[in-house]
Amino acid sequence: METFADISQIGVVNHEQVVYVSPGEEPNFDNVVFTLKPENCDKTEEIITQFKDFGQGTASDEPIYE
Repeated sequence: METFADISQIGVVNHEQVVYVSPGEEPNFDNVVFTLKPENCDKTEEIITQFKDFGQGTASDEPIYE
């Protein structure tokens, strides 16, 4: 069984980097959780780790400001 963390990913929709949740689909308008601000596009690994930790209830870092 896949967990929330397993299906949370970074992708591109409409030329913007996004966090999306999908077990097998490509990112699209229906599965986007939020769009990354341009200044956060170089921190995708940090953002997705924080997001996955939040989904697993193990977040202990600063909030994700998007």
